[in-house]
Amino acid sequence: MRIASKGMGAAVAAAMALTAGAGVAKAQDVVVLDGSQDWHPFSRSAVRIYMADMMSIVAEGDVQRVTLAVLPLEGAAGDYTHNEELVEFRCASQQSRSTASIEFGADGSQEARYDDASEWEAYNPNGRDGFLSGLICEGNRAPPPTWPSIKAWVDAGRK
Repeated sequence: MRIASKGMGAAVAAAMALTAGAGVAKAQDVVVLDGSQDWHPFSRSAVRIYMADMMSIVAEGDVQRVTLAVLPLEGAAGDYTHNEELVEFRCASQQSRSTASIEFGADGSQEARYDDASEWEAYNPNGRDGFLSGLICEGNRAPPPTWPSIKAWVDAGRK
């Protein structure tokens, strides 16, 4: 099951203002709150927010891997239901692929995991992975606030 597609296009492009232009911090300006996670919002649609855990970035050769979370903007207090996806980038060739999708239930526990590496594809610079590449490949960071956990974002009112 895919939680988001690479060609999310207009909705994501229209919503994406967080990593473009003024107010973008570079990696060296980021303060991590708890040392284990640092969730950066990088796009929104009318019903979802897209965040990347900057502490999850792993580099292996020319591949950068990151965990992406997709969460509903509306939900009951204490409902931590969301999906995560492991996404890999080849920054120099502007390619990306998904390697796993993970579903989390209302209590925040993992309910399912689907390991299924997709083929490497050129990503749309105005799509989800194009915006995410700004964080992963170019060192951009979302303006504050960032979140030390998915729970913290939900508990803060999903804002």
